[in-house]
Amino acid sequence: MSNAAFDISVTDNVVLVCIDDDGCRQRVTAVLREEWPVRTAIDAEAALDSLDEAVSVVVVDARDGIEQSIPRPQRDERPFELAALVDESVDGTDRAVECVTKPISPETLRATVERLQRRVEYDQLLGRYYAVASEYAAAASGHQREPEAVSELKGRLSAMRTRLDELADGLDDHDAFSVALGAPDETEPPDE
Repeated sequence: MSNAAFDISVTDNVVLVCIDDDGCRQRVTAVLREEWPVRTAIDAEAALDSLDEAVSVVVVDARDGIEQSIPRPQRDERPFELAALVDESVDGTDRAVECVTKPISPETLRATVERLQRRVEYDQLLGRYYAVASEYAAAASGHQREPEAVSELKGRLSAMRTRLDELADGLDDHDAFSVALGAPDETEPPDE
């Protein structure tokens, strides 16, 4: 079965940059626009207005305190990840999944956003995978089996599993653990 019959992509990959300093916001936006669609906001209110299903990563300046105004997504909402830009003298923030130390290296910023994008896509696709797996189990064991429907679901599961494996290869153990269990990022995986 061709994978073209259905779409396994799950995100628009929009990055929301919410930094009140014009120069910093413009530099961060210029770096990220090379790879992703970017929206900008200058304060928490504008960030909340821009936060929708298309946003997968939010970049804030920890000095602005904006990350405290951005609610964590609930389990039934589309996930997004929060990255904070921090000064060397600051340990980070309790809300951000990732902190990027100033001065900001374009390579580090891009790598951080790429990692967070992978986490979001993995999280969303994993949820869809389990929903399709449940549908497949019900269809395969049902009294009125429809071979075409069962075959289509099996193909979708295979394509999703392949993409999940690709995404998992790009995640470290901590990221995979946090996403798979829906755990807040500060939760550490068990020691082996």
